[in-house]
Amino acid sequence: MKATFTNNSTFSLITLVFLLSFVFTSNELAAQEIIQLTNNEHFDGGLKVSGSQVVWAARPDTTSSLASLFHYNLIGMDTPMAITDSDFILDFDPIQISGNKVLWSSVADMDDMNTAEVYYYDLNGQGPVVQLTDNNIYDGNISVSGNTALWQGGSSGGTQTIYHFDLSQVGEGTPEILVDNGKFYYAPVVSGNDAAWIYGDGSDSEVIYYDLSTPFPPQQLSSNGIFDFGPQISGNNLVWYRVDGAIFYYNIAASITVPLNNDLNPYGIRVQMSGSHLVWRIYDGNDFEIMYYQLGTSGPPVQLTDNDIDDTDMLINGNFAVWRAGEEDSAEIYYYDIAQEAVVQLTDNDIADILPQISGNTIAWQGGAFDDPTTMEVYVASFDPATNVAAQPTDMPAQLYPVSPNPLVNEGTIRYTLNERSPIMLKLLDSSGRLIEVLVDETLAAGTYEIKVNAFDLPGGNYYLSLEVGGYQLTEQVMIAR
Repeated sequence: MKATFTNNSTFSLITLVFLLSFVFTSNELAAQEIIQLTNNEHFDGGLKVSGSQVVWAARPDTTSSLASLFHYNLIGMDTPMAITDSDFILDFDPIQISGNKVLWSSVADMDDMNTAEVYYYDLNGQGPVVQLTDNNIYDGNISVSGNTALWQGGSSGGTQTIYHFDLSQVGEGTPEILVDNGKFYYAPVVSGNDAAWIYGDGSDSEVIYYDLSTPFPPQQLSSNGIFDFGPQISGNNLVWYRVDGAIFYYNIAASITVPLNNDLNPYGIRVQMSGSHLVWRIYDGNDFEIMYYQLGTSGPPVQLTDNDIDDTDMLINGNFAVWRAGEEDSAEIYYYDIAQEAVVQLTDNDIADILPQISGNTIAWQGGAFDDPTTMEVYVASFDPATNVAAQPTDMPAQLYPVSPNPLVNEGTIRYTLNERSPIMLKLLDSSGRLIEVLVDETLAAGTYEIKVNAFDLPGGNYYLSLEVGGYQLTEQVMIAR
């Protein structure tokens, strides 16, 4: 079976007929229905989300440094599944996920951070766990996008460099050093072929940008004698913040850096970005509040919260921003619907709901008694899919068109349009949501792509075609006519 793009690239493909649905919601999930994934006496936390996939770590108790990793797919899974069959000593914020690829950092000895190594697990193949590094330095602070993984490595307390690994070469390739000049580089982030990290010399820190697809050396974007932190990349946009509260935006395509805010607020603003949407926090003299801004607009930032409690732990993905409001057992989860310009309280209970994660129309968080972490459990919720559909014409990073002809018997054409250069993943799933084949997993330029397909080798029945781009999951319900 073949699928051919208009640029003459050819991919193996199983062919399909489908009905358009911008956000996939399983039959078990109603809009904003909250599901408790765990119910045990372990400390469940450190969770991350990518599309319908949720991963987290479970510790026996708060005194144990050992943890096991678990996975749950909102599409087609009834109960969580263990990723690791042995316990790991996890590094700080160790777990990262992109699509079906999970990476984490684990140390062999808590008293020696030079024993930290990077591990990989493929949710599609359900293992095995693969150790990507084996050296006598610290390997951690991982970032992953599609098949590209970055992390920092070096002697604990000494110089650090940036490593790159192509996950399509697991079992065959070795990590590549991107920069190694005796300096201190850390906190890498990657999106498609675009990468950024921080360079520090002890007196300040600056932002470095690197295009992985070119032979040109990395570019230093800031040089101001002030500490610059937290680079974030999405599409053609790169943002970071400075210790004095200034936010800077770098347009990758135009190679232009622009300051975004004049109202400096030096209280750890921690800017987050998805597409052209930004959120950060400010301190109003009493507590933290959440701010929102859309790049390319002329108006001022919008203050989303105005209360007497701390609003923090904010993240943004696609058309939604999420955060935690309140402290201890009064902490609740809120989200902002960008299209509807509405703030919504998601939880309302007497436990601590904290550290929310978001991907597309799915959020996950940990909740339990603040003074007893062994009661912490993993919860997930799905946003109202109707909201995503309403936002599609202006805010969606891509458009997926109906197949032609429809229904499809033998041959047909699939088209989709990308509004900007983006890493995408196009997958074929069976009726229970299990992966059949990854069709496309790469960064593509803005434009319209056309795939010629046939259905000769695929049995009749229902399937799904999933296009992941810019934090969204565009899904087609597939029907093969026989």
